[in-house]
Amino acid sequence: MIVSCSWDKTIRLWNVNSDREIMKLEGCSSLVLTVNFSTDDKYIVSGSSNKIIQIWDVHSEKLIKILMDHSNEVWNVQFSSDNQIIVSASYDRTIGLLSVKSSIRLKGLMDHFDCVTNKFIISCSFDNTIQIWDTETRKELKKLEGHADIVNDVKYFPNDQIIVSCSDDNAICL
Repeated sequence: MIVSCSWDKTIRLWNVNSDREIMKLEGCSSLVLTVNFSTDDKYIVSGSSNKIIQIWDVHSEKLIKILMDHSNEVWNVQFSSDNQIIVSASYDRTIGLLSVKSSIRLKGLMDHFDCVTNKFIISCSFDNTIQIWDTETRKELKKLEGHADIVNDVKYFPNDQIIVSCSDDNAICL
């Protein structure tokens, strides 16, 4: 099963084997820019152009929680490995850590806008850098430089211990 989001304000689940849509979640009031499953595949978290983060129950196909933590579009959302925290990245140049249970902001990181979760957060930024942060302490562990322009996205492949980034400088870096 994979999940997709769309500018038509919907979230869709797809069966990979049959290439068929198996669920369509509606109820978003603006463009849905990002979606991800919880690690147990029971929930979906979405982020929208209207600054809202939503949590959906896959089994009931219902919206169960609405969170507001940013002052601009939410570009990336992910559950922590224990599904207790949502990490969100926004065009407001911040990364937020929100408690799923209480909806309270636990921590925030400024000036970076994309993320990958595990025991750390990897963020990219308008300052042409990638930073690795400790989730607990919020302290920067490492700053990676090498792009000549805005870094748009980062992905982490834990099995291979590789970070892949792309930038407005037309480069993809490993």
